Formats: sequence, C-alpha cells, structure tokens
Amino acid sequence: MTWMILCLAGAVAVGFFGIAYFNGHPAVAGAVNQNAERVFIELAQILFNPWIAGILLSAILAAVMSTLSCQLLVCSSAITEDLYKAFLRKQASQKELVWVGRVMVLVVALVAIALAANPENRVLGLVSYAWAGFGAAFGPVVLFSVMWSRMTRNGALAGMIGLHRCADGYRLETVRLAGSVRNYSGLYLRQYRDCSV
Repeated sequence: MTWMILCLAGAVAVGFFGIAYFNGHPAVAGAVNQNAERVFIELAQILFNPWIAGILLSAILAAVMSTLSCQLLVCSSAITEDLYKAFLRKQASQKELVWVGRVMVLVVALVAIALAANPENRVLGLVSYAWAGFGAAFGPVVLFSVMWSRMTRNGALAGMIGLHRCADGYRLETVRLAGSVRNYSGLYLRQYRDCSV
C-alpha cells in the first residue's frame, strides 16, 4: 500500500509541477499543449542533463516493455487455452497449442500497433475505456456470484456480454447521446399521445 501511495503521489506531483512550469514558460509548452501525456517526457528533457534525462526516459521504456510482454503472454495464453482449446479444438496437441500461442502473440501485437498508430488515441482514454468495459463486464458478475446463491453460469455469461456491450455502446454513443435522448423522449411522448386519444 505504501509503494502505491508513493507512486500515485509522484504522478500527481509531476502533473502539478508540469502545470506550474509550463504556465510560467509558455514558449516551451507546445508539445504538452498538443498532448498532455507528454508532461514527464518534456520536463525530463528540459530540466535535466541529457544523461539523467536518458535514464529517466529509459525507465519509462522499461516499464512499458515489462508490462507489454506480460500482457502479450496473458492475452495469447487466454485465447489459446480458454477459446481455442476449450471451444475450437479440444484434442489439440501441445505443439499445436504452442504454434497457436505464437500466432496470437503476433495478432495481439499487430492490434496494439494499429491502436498506437492512431495519433488521436491517448493512453488515458484507452485505459479508461478498457477499465470501463472490464468493470462493467466483471464487477456485477462477481458481486452477484458472491451475494446471490442462485447465480448460474449462463446468467454470468449473459451479464458479462450484455454489460460489456453497454459500456462499449456508451463509449461509441457519447457524442450522439444528447440527440438520442431527444429522439427517445419525442418518440415516447408521441406514443403516449397516440395511446391517450
């Protein structure tokens, strides 16, 4: 718990220091104004010796690479074991599963590269969508499994799929939400008027 508090305090401190520094020096704030997620990178390059800045930036790269390698392996093994072996080929040999796992690592890496290549995607936005889908899909299922004795496998599966679709639909429809609310309320009032006549 202590290390988590220290890490989060450091992240918040970098944000506040970035606000103070770049408000005081607007001439060097161009990259940060375009992408606020570059605050740490820009501060390290501006404020530190190039050797120290290189060490700080390599720390970011090391954290990204360690997380990426774990996520690639987890995604690959989940698809291979939980989808391919469980549903598609139950009698698959170990050699076949190894090759499917390797192909899945490549596929997941290509999807990640495609997402990262879009300059409109921001890390914070992608992570917030991922956690919204994760929380919506698994949160209620876990709570109902613990608190309700009549929870079934099919109910859990339906809840996960439906709630994930709700979170995904919310993300896709955020821009058009106001128009949808107006359309639905107008449709409801029209139906109410027709029924009451």
